[in-house]
Amino acid sequence: MQTGSLNIDRLPSNKLKDELLKDTNFTEVEKNGALDEKPANGISLLTIFNQKAIINFHHSKKSCSVKSDLKCCRDINYYLDLIRALINFSDSSEDHKVALKQLVKNAWEGRLGKSGYNCQNTSDEESVRKRSILKQLHDYCDDKNDIDGKEEEYKNYLKEKWNRIISYTTSANDNIYFKIEDWNNNQSVKYIDFLLKPQIECSSNYNRIELSHISVSNENPTTEVARGVAVRNGDEDRGATADEQANSGPGEGARLTTSSEGYTTHHVVIEPRLEEKEGEMGSSLRETLSAGFSVVGAVFFLFFLYKFSPVGPWISTLIKKKPGEKRGTSDDESFLFLNNPEHNNHYISYNSISH
Repeated sequence: MQTGSLNIDRLPSNKLKDELLKDTNFTEVEKNGALDEKPANGISLLTIFNQKAIINFHHSKKSCSVKSDLKCCRDINYYLDLIRALINFSDSSEDHKVALKQLVKNAWEGRLGKSGYNCQNTSDEESVRKRSILKQLHDYCDDKNDIDGKEEEYKNYLKEKWNRIISYTTSANDNIYFKIEDWNNNQSVKYIDFLLKPQIECSSNYNRIELSHISVSNENPTTEVARGVAVRNGDEDRGATADEQANSGPGEGARLTTSSEGYTTHHVVIEPRLEEKEGEMGSSLRETLSAGFSVVGAVFFLFFLYKFSPVGPWISTLIKKKPGEKRGTSDDESFLFLNNPEHNNHYISYNSISH
């Protein structure tokens, strides 16, 4: 296939296409209406495709296995996922669609990963998305040098390549994002934009990325945080310039994501760091302990005052004294004087006895 000056079939990403589809009836399978329940040609078409494609895959896998290259796996999975999408959009009953998908599953089950070749094809939608992301990453980086100056033609090709799988793995209300571990600064990227209009820097180790490194979510992870910022700060950020956002401190920052217009920047607030939280907890604990020590110190002081000073006996006298009973000032002074240990060492009290 050639689009303008861009030769699609000569792209590095398509180097296995002819080998994998050789002598198959894939062009018939992907024709509009070919897998409809009536006239019921789907079973025979898919049976023929499976038989030929399995043989082709095993031939290709030999060279891929020697080089530990999973391109054979990525490419055959693309065609199997595309067939699932074609079945899903066929004019057929649900039972007929399930039967056709099961036919494909049974034909390929246990054949992809034989002889130590690490290749799987699970049929759930999230697995299809992850496989599509991984293939697009490798294909785009493989093709990047060949599409220089032909980007618009390449985007048109990507629409044809991915539109049916996108429709199969998303709905109108879906807003799917993904991240790749330790890649692209762990930034969140919009699934559809990445398949149709990729704008990435291809690092030298992109071919080391595997399915297990990819995580998919139904909403941009920055959305909830940014929404909270808008509620709390109101119009505070409206006057901020791009430079101010770029130079923001550790509590806030600018994060790069993608949108239908390309990459955009979200002003977000980052949660307090663990060390800051621990510092706050430590400060609260110190305040609590300080208050506790103050109370204990006050109790000991009052106890000492009560036990070893004239105040203690005076308080005891007040407690023991009957209501309404009064003691003269001189009596109180004499009582305190006699009960003071300092005076007891030098004076003897006498009881007056009448003779």
